[in-house]
Amino acid sequence: MSKPKHAWMVRAGNENELADLVEEKSAVAIGWPEMGDVSSLAKREELKCRYREAYPDHSSGRVAVNAGQIYRFTREIREGDYILTYIKASREVLIGLVDGPYEYRTDIFPEHYRHVRRVRWLKRVSRDDFSASARNSMGSTLTV
Repeated sequence: MSKPKHAWMVRAGNENELADLVEEKSAVAIGWPEMGDVSSLAKREELKCRYREAYPDHSSGRVAVNAGQIYRFTREIREGDYILTYIKASREVLIGLVDGPYEYRTDIFPEHYRHVRRVRWLKRVSRDDFSASARNSMGSTLTV
């Protein structure tokens, strides 16, 4: 029996600035470039320590929330899981499948977005096709 797939909403940048690139590049990415390559950090606490080193002025609450997002993106998202990305200009949600492991890449997206997951995009769906509770959940300000 195969493990059930999960669906993850990954924002197309803080201001939706990656919206034109995610489909073209067949990938999604998150920020926090000062973290560097975190592929060797397997535990959440290791990510928190690295985050504190990279962002020493951030509060403990911010450390926990942001390190948790990075952990989910790099460790919990699995190949074959669904990725949803909202495209604000068209009011559509891109839906795809994760197509590879976490990668730290400097050559795909603008320099702020180095933490990357490859995605095989399947389709676009109008945001209005989702229930109100799903739209509210997808409207979270969190990156992942």
